[in-house]
Amino acid sequence: PPPPPPAPIDYITVTLLDFDGHPLPELPFKVTRRRQTIFEGVTDKDGKAMIKREVFASRKRYKVRFEITDSYRQQLETYKQNEN
Repeated sequence: PPPPPPAPIDYITVTLLDFDGHPLPELPFKVTRRRQTIFEGVTDKDGKAMIKREVFASRKRYKVRFEITDSYRQQLETYKQNEN
């Protein structure tokens, strides 16, 4: 398949990966700054999410927070089995 189109300039694309470099699909996450949530989202089937650029201030540090729960691990295993 052809590569996906580039993200519009007004957006930043993030990809959440596991320790082995595999995408984390349909994973809820938060972007925080100084322990305050500035964005909440869910990754797509490829572990990617697009965030409006205006959410981020220039030259500031942000953290992406997510939790891999037991139920998410089970969901991920099911997801991987259905792909094969």
